[in-house]
Amino acid sequence: MPESEPFTEALFDRHSETIMRRLHNVTKFTIHPGTQWIDDYLSHSLTPAEQKRKYYPLNDGRFYYEEKGERHYVTGICELAMSGNISDDGITLNIGSQANEQIPPAVCDGTTILEFGMINGQLKLLRVSFAG
Repeated sequence: MPESEPFTEALFDRHSETIMRRLHNVTKFTIHPGTQWIDDYLSHSLTPAEQKRKYYPLNDGRFYYEEKGERHYVTGICELAMSGNISDDGITLNIGSQANEQIPPAVCDGTTILEFGMINGQLKLLRVSFAG
């Protein structure tokens, strides 16, 4: 994992689209202040019917499933995966993607790590780092 960088204007300018997209997901976290616990979150991008299918990889990065003797072609689908930690120093949130069991594309590996801390009684974003 790369070293985290201080949250500067230049860092934000370089990665603003990713940071804003990831911050949008912060509302999906369930935080328990009394126990200082943050529940992990995993989306399920595939419908229940899609989850039941057996997918087979092709050499071009696509996948297919068979239904009624016909092949149906699809691209990989990533799941939103989030976790967090509360410590004496602040809150760290990991917001990224991972492959699902049916379609395991390598492009799904990636995380944005957001580190928050208290400054003058307010929760502030201190550092942002990227992995994957």
